[in-house]
Amino acid sequence: MDYWEGFLLGPLWSDTDYENRRHGGQILGIGVVVWAAIAVIVLLPGTQSVWISPASLRMSMLFYVGLTLVSPFLSRIYYRLIFPMRIAALGVQLAKFCAGMLVPVNLLLKGFRLDLPSLQDEALLFFNEYLSGIIDRFTGEYGGSGMIIGIAVGGVSIALMGAGIALASLIAPRVILAAMRVVQWLYDSLLFRLVFRRWGFS
Repeated sequence: MDYWEGFLLGPLWSDTDYENRRHGGQILGIGVVVWAAIAVIVLLPGTQSVWISPASLRMSMLFYVGLTLVSPFLSRIYYRLIFPMRIAALGVQLAKFCAGMLVPVNLLLKGFRLDLPSLQDEALLFFNEYLSGIIDRFTGEYGGSGMIIGIAVGGVSIALMGAGIALASLIAPRVILAAMRVVQWLYDSLLFRLVFRRWGFS
């Protein structure tokens, strides 16, 4: 419970030490959840047309902005709520981040249609051309032994490329989420100083 309070309420409202702890598995966990959701949207028939559309993009933005504006008022009274209401309040905060994450997902998948045979062919063509280019370069410089060097260098570079793409894919959702938390903190801090503290709102 402390983890979710610290994560969803933020440092201004939470009385947990969430910000002082290391959360090593968070990047992996958030990345896996986001990409699993993207896979469901893309693979399930009829799902993409519902979640990825101009209407969905507008609704996601409206929900995110609206819940961001309401969030500090809800967080302000969080610890005065009974337990079931606290769960509901955390659910609202979670819905805010989900709505915010749907915005870049909409932009990423706009106009995307999964065509596995075509995707496989394009991937094979890219890697064949990439590997052939490296092999030709090393063969031209070092002769017969250059072919072996080119194959080794090409294989390693393709593996590193794949690892880099996978790592970036896992990190990107956490970066987006961190940006949303910063925006929320800035708004909360401004509201706290200009409204809550000055007018004694409680």
